Amino acid sequence: MDVNNVFLHGHLNEDLYMTPPERYSVEPGLVWKLEHSVYGLKQASRQLNAELTLKLTDFGFQQSTHDHCLFMKDASDGFMALLVYVDDILVTAPNMILIQAVKDYLHSLFTI
Repeated sequence: MDVNNVFLHGHLNEDLYMTPPERYSVEPGLVWKLEHSVYGLKQASRQLNAELTLKLTDFGFQQSTHDHCLFMKDASDGFMALLVYVDDILVTAPNMILIQAVKDYLHSLFTI
């Protein structure tokens, strides 16, 4: 699965300001306060990871202590693994019903 506009999903935990792009005519010295992540922001990937980790653990997954991109869930129907790489998510499970449940959950949170 591919998450659309992945780095725009993270919420900022700190006050960040930016100079408006040149195409906007604003008073000299005026800055914008960011309310959400933007592309190129150093904090964007960290915030996305924190948001995704919270949502996946709420759904019953546990984050691996050895690889923070790996999430695991031992369901009654079988073992599930989810791997996150930048804006791609790979889900594996013993049947399509479990995979579809994860996809539906993620789709309710993000545009996939």
